[in-house]
Amino acid sequence: MQGKPALSPRGVVPESLFEDETHPLPAWDSLTKDQQTDLARRMSIFAAMVDVMDANIGRVVDELKKNGELDNTFIMFMSDNGACAEWHEFGFDKQTGVEYHTHTGEELDQMGLPGTYHHYGTGWANVCCTPFTLYKHYAHEGGISTPCIIFWGNHVKNKGGLNHQPAQFSDIMSTCVELAGATYPKEYQGRAILPMAGQSILPIVKGKKMPERYIYAEHEGNRMVRKGDWKLVSANFKGDEWELYNIKEDRTEQHNLIGKYPEMAKELETAYFEWADKSDVLYFQKMWNTYNKNRRKDFKEYKTR
Repeated sequence: MQGKPALSPRGVVPESLFEDETHPLPAWDSLTKDQQTDLARRMSIFAAMVDVMDANIGRVVDELKKNGELDNTFIMFMSDNGACAEWHEFGFDKQTGVEYHTHTGEELDQMGLPGTYHHYGTGWANVCCTPFTLYKHYAHEGGISTPCIIFWGNHVKNKGGLNHQPAQFSDIMSTCVELAGATYPKEYQGRAILPMAGQSILPIVKGKKMPERYIYAEHEGNRMVRKGDWKLVSANFKGDEWELYNIKEDRTEQHNLIGKYPEMAKELETAYFEWADKSDVLYFQKMWNTYNKNRRKDFKEYKTR
């Protein structure tokens, strides 16, 4: 981010959330006019996609309302990760691969049409994830923390309100099972299956507090574990180094407290590796995201922790 952001509809974002060094992206004003136009078009395509999706979700809601089933319908809307920064500050295209290509003239006019495929890059990902650290691919807040919007008629205790209790994707199954009054099976086609990993989030919907628990995440060597206000996180480009944050006091992960609270870090690390072993999560020292015609090359596994 450049300058002092005041982007929140609920007021100015505190400057204390932006104490980290500026991301090494070129300033917008340093780009050529063609680059600015290309990048603006990329974001406008994304915005158009969001608008079309919103309109069509609205059509479903209108039909439910028309049929008198809206208040009897549980709607959950969320994103699976933060904004996508692939692959560098200027994005990439299906036709040109990871190499950046500035579109002008007829090529610019063709952007967003059927058969095209455009990523908007690191710069826009930073904007979309403000004020959090990093973006999709990472286990920092910008990569894993996204809003979840829930509608369930009069069953929602605090309509239009905010609830900051964390949940995770494995909670979806548990929630649906409880909603349906169903029993989760112990086997499928004669084969034993794993028990549900999540918890129902209906207590949150009903205005109650969820019990404290560990929440885990891992993606391409990036990993994290959270319990209550404490979060232990590691980014694969830093190797095997952990960072510790108090999310309640430092949601943007600016102040690494691992040197100050080693016991908490050790507790979370132990819990993470127990979960990783149980969940067959691979351990990595380094991962290379090298792509060749959309095929991912092998990555190297490390044997020590």
